[in-house]
Amino acid sequence: MPFRRAKWYRNAIVFLFGMTAITTAVVGQPSVRAWSGDPSINTPICTNSSDQSWNNLRPNIVGDGSGGAIITWQDYRNGNPDIYARRVDSTGAPLWGADGVAICTAANAQQNPAVVSDGSGGAIIAWQDYRNGNWDIYVQKINSGGSANWTPSDGIVICADSGTQQYPSLVSDGSGGAVITWQDSRSTGIYARRVLSDGTASWTYNGVRMCGATGIQDSPAIVSDGSGGAIIAWQDQRSGNRDVYAQSVNASGTARWTSNGVALCTAANDQQYPTMISDGSGGAIMAWQENRNGHGDIEAQRASA
Repeated sequence: MPFRRAKWYRNAIVFLFGMTAITTAVVGQPSVRAWSGDPSINTPICTNSSDQSWNNLRPNIVGDGSGGAIITWQDYRNGNPDIYARRVDSTGAPLWGADGVAICTAANAQQNPAVVSDGSGGAIIAWQDYRNGNWDIYVQKINSGGSANWTPSDGIVICADSGTQQYPSLVSDGSGGAVITWQDSRSTGIYARRVLSDGTASWTYNGVRMCGATGIQDSPAIVSDGSGGAIIAWQDQRSGNRDVYAQSVNASGTARWTSNGVALCTAANDQQYPTMISDGSGGAIMAWQENRNGHGDIEAQRASA
């Protein structure tokens, strides 16, 4: 089997988020009012009797643009893990029917969903998919009413290369579509592809290579460049230990920076698990965990456009 259950799990996804009012009665002592009016009562998103988790993987969440949110997770109600989602509005009322709507229930396993807003009250969700006997990357757009926008309903294929494609991450392209990145067994590299607002998979078939250097590249993070493209950072073992590299790709799928990425940090020991935000000017600010001093530190760097 391509997956296995963890020995422990949650059998429900229940959130307490969307704190609708935060007041401070006494300086330094904030009080929080939850949707229910009672901080001890959470908002149930899915309470199906099956598992809604796998190997300690967390659900993913994005705002709906109206004070609510859309949550996605992997779900065992059909036996194999599938992808489900549900919206909750600004008052804390769950929408889209009981226990969420199916995003993908294709054969075999679907795992590791990632989500981004579509800018219109819905979301675009990407995941890794084992329907063809190896891990591929699929994506689906769901509108504000909980209906799939793209055909086929079980997702648009982004990469179905014969190797292994895993751990997708995505960002809005600013036009109702998204740019998706993932780690790929082809040259153990990082790839990306854009999907347009109508569900058309753009750029090179099976993705544009962001990095195909020697060693292993994994754990990609992505942020919009504000012009339909993206900046992608990852941890990179081309030099033996883990370093942090990044690449920029434009709206047409052309890599703009140095081939195989720009080095952000190649200090001694490991630099890993990069995360990033836009700098508002076509570049990005990246942060990562590192061990150059013999213990865990946090470092950051800005890459300009």
